Amino acid sequence: MVKNAWWSGESVPFHFDTGADLKYAKNLDKAGHFFGGYLVQDMYYNSLTWSGVSKRNAVIWSTGLSVFVQIMIDIKDAYSPLWGFSVWDVASGSLGAGYGALQRIYPVLENYDFKFSYYYREDGFPSIEAEENRKLFLEDFVEDYPNQTYWLTANLNGMLPQSRRGFIPDYLGLALGLSVDDKIGNENSGSYELYLSLDLDLEKIVEPLNNKVISSIAHYLNFIKVPAPTLRLYPSSKGYWLYM
Repeated sequence: MVKNAWWSGESVPFHFDTGADLKYAKNLDKAGHFFGGYLVQDMYYNSLTWSGVSKRNAVIWSTGLSVFVQIMIDIKDAYSPLWGFSVWDVASGSLGAGYGALQRIYPVLENYDFKFSYYYREDGFPSIEAEENRKLFLEDFVEDYPNQTYWLTANLNGMLPQSRRGFIPDYLGLALGLSVDDKIGNENSGSYELYLSLDLDLEKIVEPLNNKVISSIAHYLNFIKVPAPTLRLYPSSKGYWLYM
């Protein structure tokens, strides 16, 4: 099933990507690889610390394991007749894992997170690889880049000097989002879209409950951007009461 989400042809010998990858979806897939590395590193880190591993060792192992996952994902592409092993994909995923590690080492970076949002529109699917017969929702989800948005979020209160904190709710932040329009294809056609939105930190919202189970659920839901009022900044301005 996962294999079919990328390609369903016959396997070919291991080979590296020869440049097609850098023309694909205006490279928004690199944001997806970054986010994947970031998420996997977090999952490994929390699992290791929960099992009693020291913070230092958990950072090292979770980062290494996340990078390993990125490599294994691209080894699959190395046998694809359409693609090949992409150093850029692995580098993007590794950078995501590295940023997650830096957040553990430098607490100030915890004010800046990465999130993902997705809104499925049946009539909005792009024409990437239109010659292939799409049958799986997973296939749609993975390659439906116009309906994916990747966000860099910033906690407003955390960015203020200590003396000025408290005027803004601790759970409120800003988010800068990157997506592409539905005209993208394999040759870098179409346009990027840039968004500015409000963001909510679900972990901070449930913090007063002091419940570990609820906090853990909120932690992983926090990787998904909550719909909020949003302004599209580029390529044209447009306001949304709620942007998914």
